[in-house]
Amino acid sequence: MTAAQVVGARPAVASPAWGSGWVRVRRVAARWGVAAVMGVAFVVGLCLLWELAKLVTGTDDSLMPHSWAVFAQLGEPAGPDGTWLTYIAENWVVTLRNAVAGFLAGSLLGVALGVWIASNRVVGAALLPITALMQTIPIVAIAPAMVLFLGTGWEIKAAIAAFLTFFPVTVATAKGIASTSAESLELMRVCAASRWQTLVKVRLPSALPLIFVGLETAAGVAVIGAIVAELPFGATEGLGMVILTSWQYYTIQPTSLYLAAIASCALGAFVVFAVRAIRTLVPAAADPKGA
Repeated sequence: MTAAQVVGARPAVASPAWGSGWVRVRRVAARWGVAAVMGVAFVVGLCLLWELAKLVTGTDDSLMPHSWAVFAQLGEPAGPDGTWLTYIAENWVVTLRNAVAGFLAGSLLGVALGVWIASNRVVGAALLPITALMQTIPIVAIAPAMVLFLGTGWEIKAAIAAFLTFFPVTVATAKGIASTSAESLELMRVCAASRWQTLVKVRLPSALPLIFVGLETAAGVAVIGAIVAELPFGATEGLGMVILTSWQYYTIQPTSLYLAAIASCALGAFVVFAVRAIRTLVPAAADPKGA
């Protein structure tokens, strides 16, 4: 095989341990089925622990309502337009939109900067510590300035979600690119491959497992950012608004606040598992241990 053929060839990717085709589909479906059963068992166990704690402590319903009362709240009217189920669902979709928009924007910027940091030692030495340091900045410290530029619409919610997404994706991408094996890089040098060819055919594919780890972490953080952004800026929709409104009426209807919290947890889990589902469709992103 000539050097040109090696450079032009697609990188060899180890096939997943569970094979390919229908075998792989069945394996993935089985894993997701087990995860679903474990998730349901976790929720049931949490409800049982909640009821046990309520029974032992004798806490009043106004502070610690029964778990079934929280879920029964879904069927209660939430105004002239529908029940709490439709009310939660509508605001759930709003926060999902803001979180996904911010997640996509932050991920694209994070991958781009991570590649740049890993490809240039000077840039990496200068920017990687700064990037890690900026993760410690409280979002409330910069949110007012962001509001001045973006207003109080959905853009500010997406921007805050993007800000929180950006850092874990950047660090994961930089570490993934830097972890490319020396043998693979040496082979590309022997074949006179360009830096772009080396990046596309070797560095990025080998970095995908770590990149997806960063994406999974960022997915949950993006949801938190979108919800938090809805709290202090007079939002009229979204789960953050539902949480704030429910907190104001907590003494009258405590179940609504717990219901909003459960909906927020469900949204975070949904986005994280969506990223994991996408990961299963990318063979190069499979973890060597099968995670």
